[in-house]
Amino acid sequence: VESSIRSMRLSGVDLQGEEKKEFNEIVLKLSELGTNFQNHLLDATKAFEMVLTDKADVEGLPDSAVAGASQSYNQAKPDEEPGTPEAGPWRLTLDFPSYLPAMKHLKSSELREKIYRAFQTRASEDEVDNGPLIVEILNLRRRASELLGFPNFAEKSISSKMAENVEAV
Repeated sequence: VESSIRSMRLSGVDLQGEEKKEFNEIVLKLSELGTNFQNHLLDATKAFEMVLTDKADVEGLPDSAVAGASQSYNQAKPDEEPGTPEAGPWRLTLDFPSYLPAMKHLKSSELREKIYRAFQTRASEDEVDNGPLIVEILNLRRRASELLGFPNFAEKSISSKMAENVEAV
């Protein structure tokens, strides 16, 4: 019962008038921003590709990953000469079936670093830059927390978890 009441209060049930209206607008905006954030991340993930043409570049990859990279190339480049798992070309992406084997097994530390950096910096530039969205999300979370009587989002977040307060964490 306490958990249900706490959950209702955290969703703004105690708010009245303009505060309730503002809180509901914030919740809707946060939902929209969260969707945009995920879409940017997906778009940036899909936009990256690394095409390898030298057999030495795929050294260390398991046969299944090499076959997948060859198939990925053929699907992404239907107008090009088809590749084979044995001779290439091979296409690596940031999708997990490609990314994880590359990070675990590629012998080339230079290629692993390029893929790693691309993965870590997804959605951080151009039209899919999540930086401004993050700032707006943080500001809206802070304001929503204030409307609910918390000094910051961390205190609001921790209120429904095991720790008593942020200092305890």
